[in-house]
Amino acid sequence: MAKLRIRLGEQEWTTDASLGQLLNVEVMAIERATGMALNEFTQALQRGSLTSITALIWVLRRRQEPGLELDAVSFVLDDLDTEVIDDDPAAEGKGEASETAGDST
Repeated sequence: MAKLRIRLGEQEWTTDASLGQLLNVEVMAIERATGMALNEFTQALQRGSLTSITALIWVLRRRQEPGLELDAVSFVLDDLDTEVIDDDPAAEGKGEASETAGDST
């Protein structure tokens, strides 16, 4: 199963790329904040949507910072690095990562 790794400065989060490890309340918060259903959100992440990446970072940070508001999640784009990692040892190009650049959506 592919993993999504997000690095933001010194912080790093890794989740499964399908987002199946998120709690239902986390997905509901993302849906309320972005106006996107989960399938739309996942597609937007794959396209490198900065709105989606920021919302995912917000939800992941809220695990340690429960009162964190979405508007408080601001960062310099140069500090952001996202990559999809295929952790299937049989997959061709194991260890190769595809970088996702953020856009302004």
